[in-house]
Amino acid sequence: MPADGLKMTTKMMNIIRVMIMIWMMILIGMKKKKIQMTAGIFNSTLLHGTKQLNKAVMAVYIDDFEAPFGRMRMCHMIADTTEELLQMVDKIGVQRKWIQYPGTPNEHFDICLSKKKKAVEFGAKEIGMRDYAKMVHEKAGGDYIEWIRKNKK
Repeated sequence: MPADGLKMTTKMMNIIRVMIMIWMMILIGMKKKKIQMTAGIFNSTLLHGTKQLNKAVMAVYIDDFEAPFGRMRMCHMIADTTEELLQMVDKIGVQRKWIQYPGTPNEHFDICLSKKKKAVEFGAKEIGMRDYAKMVHEKAGGDYIEWIRKNKK
């Protein structure tokens, strides 16, 4: 059997495994975040054949916003926890000092598209701007505007 045939079979098996795991998690009522994290375990195999990348599964998200900044385009990177966010910036080579709004529900990094590509290779999930806003809103306990009012200095 040619090597391409073997690689295709491996990819197909991994796709089937992911589909079964997602189906089982839906049946037992797991949260969407856990499904995404579990599916992320297989992303390196699905995207890179049998080559395994040394990456931990994290709940890190990057939006599709492309704000101009000089000659670059920037987007936002957020995570469920500060630790996950800082682990990812260390992996992709962004300095920790560039964190935006630390300690708030809107804690994030502005990263350029080349760093976005690296983060996605390390397991970050791409999301839309609406999803980003919804996540910030949920991190604030369901009402970000109210959170800002309560925490004004």
